[in-house]
Amino acid sequence: MQCVWVMVLLLPAALSQKFKVVGPDAPVVSVSGSVVVLPCSVRQWDGQTSMNAEDMTVTWSRLDLRDSVVHQYGNHKDLNTDQISQYRGRTSVFEEELQRGNTSLSLSNIRISDEGLYSCTVDSKYWNDKRSVDLRVEVIGSQPVVTVESYDSETVSLLCKSEGWYPEPALQWMNSRGVNLTAEETETQRVADLYTVKRHMTVKYSDIDTFFCRVTQRHSEKEGDITAAAIYDLVAPFWKLIAISVSVLLLVVLVALSGFIIYNCPEGLQEPVLSPAQWTRVQFTLLPEEELDQVDLRKYDLLEEGF
Repeated sequence: MQCVWVMVLLLPAALSQKFKVVGPDAPVVSVSGSVVVLPCSVRQWDGQTSMNAEDMTVTWSRLDLRDSVVHQYGNHKDLNTDQISQYRGRTSVFEEELQRGNTSLSLSNIRISDEGLYSCTVDSKYWNDKRSVDLRVEVIGSQPVVTVESYDSETVSLLCKSEGWYPEPALQWMNSRGVNLTAEETETQRVADLYTVKRHMTVKYSDIDTFFCRVTQRHSEKEGDITAAAIYDLVAPFWKLIAISVSVLLLVVLVALSGFIIYNCPEGLQEPVLSPAQWTRVQFTLLPEEELDQVDLRKYDLLEEGF
């Protein structure tokens, strides 16, 4: 009977100590080198009213690293003897906020290696609960650079390149109207966890426009461009060379033709001369007999035999 009374007396106290750990549903995104706060709070069982966590133990760990300790707070002080080395000197809880149930973790100097799944575990004398928080890290790369890589008599090949991204971004070509353009597959290279992306596009001279190259990654994007005038300026020397080559070729042909004429006509050009055989052909083959009187003999330098 006494045990029953003890349970009845302790039950309200035990129930009053029940709480719920609350965290974000969506991943937390942070940029490399910055400070990020992983949200976590303690609320009463109804999930609405905050609860004092000053006398509770708050443990942050990495679920994807076999529950390695990231930061621990208890007995009104930090307890980081088991903290993994990569987090030393970079973590803290908001001690002044614990009385309002705020058990969030502040993590400074964000690195790519910090990306992962974290657990916020809160323990009290009578109860414990936990909530996971997904941290995503971004590294913003360089401004895309657009260049003319090569060209010929029909097309121009453009190249867009950007370096230093994490995670791997997407790259898209667009024209001056914002229409996505068909291009070759994006080439990706990864060096020390960072991605370099580049993409070629070939266009005809009739389709030259101002082109934009946009690199996007989750919540970030950067854009580079090249104008039609810049493209024409870069390919102008090619067309000047073509014009010079054609001019030289024509000159060579003209010189060769002149030499051929001079070689085959050493006395120069003369007035047409008809031989007796030619006069016979004119008379009996080309002209009817009744029209022979219409032949204007003054047009020819006639040989005496031909006349």
